[in-house]
Formats: sequence, C-alpha cells, structure tokens
Amino acid sequence: MNDLQNGLARALEVAASEHVVDVEGAAIRYRVWDGPRQAIPVVLVHGMLAHSRWWDVVAAWLSRDRPVVALDLSGMGDSDRRAHYSRALHGREIAAVTRAAGFGQAALVAHSFGGDPALRSAVGDGELFEQLVLLDCRLRLPGVPSAAEQAGKGPLRRRVYDSFEAARAKFRLMPESRQADPIMLDHVVRHSITACEGGWTWKFDESMATEPDPNDPLDVRGLAVPLSYVRGDESIVTTPDIMAITRQCLPQARYLSIPVAGHHLMLDQPVALVALLRAILSDQVSRRLD
Repeated sequence: MNDLQNGLARALEVAASEHVVDVEGAAIRYRVWDGPRQAIPVVLVHGMLAHSRWWDVVAAWLSRDRPVVALDLSGMGDSDRRAHYSRALHGREIAAVTRAAGFGQAALVAHSFGGDPALRSAVGDGELFEQLVLLDCRLRLPGVPSAAEQAGKGPLRRRVYDSFEAARAKFRLMPESRQADPIMLDHVVRHSITACEGGWTWKFDESMATEPDPNDPLDVRGLAVPLSYVRGDESIVTTPDIMAITRQCLPQARYLSIPVAGHHLMLDQPVALVALLRAILSDQVSRRLD
C-alpha cells in the first residue's frame, strides 16, 4: 500500500465509543471520537440514505484536534425507523445528540441531504452551535428542484439479496463517482448492509426517499452563526444554477471548493476535506464575520 492507503487504513482503526439517545420515541445512535477537550467539538451529519460510518476517516483525523460526534439520522444507519419523517424532526435529532454528547457548544458539519436538518437545528437551537459548515448541500431553497425531480426518478425500493456479497456487488453511489477512493468506498459499503428476513438488504428505510413536506419549508432567515459552504469542483449536485440561488439566499456564507472532487467529498478527497475543515474550524478562520 502507498502512504495514502496506509493512512486511510490506520484512520479506520481509530476507536469510537457507541451511544444512543431517545428522540421523540426513536433510538438515535451516535459515535464519539475522543479528542482534546479544550477545543470546540464537531458534530458530523451524513447525507441521504447514508450513515455515520461515511465519516470514519474524517472523524479519526479531526479527533487529533477536537472531540468528534457522528450520528445516524432516524431511518438510516443503525438508528430506529419511524412511521413518518421530516427535515425538522431530523434537525431535532441533531440537537438532541449534541446535547447528549455533553460537550457544550459545537461546530456542525453536514453533507448533502444533512444540510437541511442541520440548518434547521442551527436556526432553532443556535445556542448549541459555534458555526455551521455545509458540504455540497443541495438545499431545498425557493427555485431549487430536488435531485429526484431533476433526474425524473420514481419511488425508491429496497431489494433483498441472497447473500452479503450479492448485496455488496450491487452497491452504487448516487450520484456515481469517478474519484472515490477504493478503501473508503469498500468501508462504506460494508457498513451499509444488514441481515434481514430472507437475506441481506440496505440499512435505510425506503420511505426516507420522499419529497420534503411543502408545509415545512426551509427558512434560513434566523441563522445567526458563521456559515461556510464547501462544494466539489466536479459536483453535478450543486450546479452553477443551483449555486447562484444558494448564494442569493445565503449571502453571508463563505464559499469554498475542493478540486478533483464530486459530490461525495469524504470519499473523493478525504485528505483535502480534512485539511479544509481543520482550517475552517480553527479559531482564526471561524471568527464571526462583521
């Protein structure tokens, strides 16, 4: 293995403790990497149909500087399923995990779908968060079509496979990635599959992939913490048109990008992402803007 592969393998061996908190009747699982307690901790939020293990390398490297928390939103990963989901409810889960971790005020970092509930949490529970970092998030802002609408995709259906290996062979990133590191991708796949009646399937509730409730719009006007927005230079999720709307709705944000990266930043360019997050989360860079 080369130096990068060795580094990724070592990061995946860094231990994290397992925890659970009840949020409105659902057990929400989260993991904690210990780090220097004098630094502001960071809470990591995954994307649609993903889970906390997407963050394992990023979390391990960030934990050299600060405590790190990563959660499974309800309906995904190892957290409970619900009869109904909402972005607002997922936002309350983020706040509940932040409180349960007991570190006080934290920085909040969210990828993709996780950006909407993270914004809601930062607005509704702003006292919990020192700053917010959004990673290639296609926010449900006025004028922005959802990814499903743009692709013309129908309802998602979970399949059951005869074996773990059969399920593993069918895994596909959405959207696909030409840059994803094989070690990172293999790790994510292995933690995305679970045993079920009749075989093996994916760790998500298929009803998660529904459109947002039109009666529960995303309101960003109450955001009072510093905001940084990071996109992949080659992302097809945050297109120039979508970014123009995002910049108009969130003019106070600092906008950054990572070269040779698509939508899945932590898989495509984990080293560059960690380096950028360390800079953003540092005291010098994260100071409140006038």
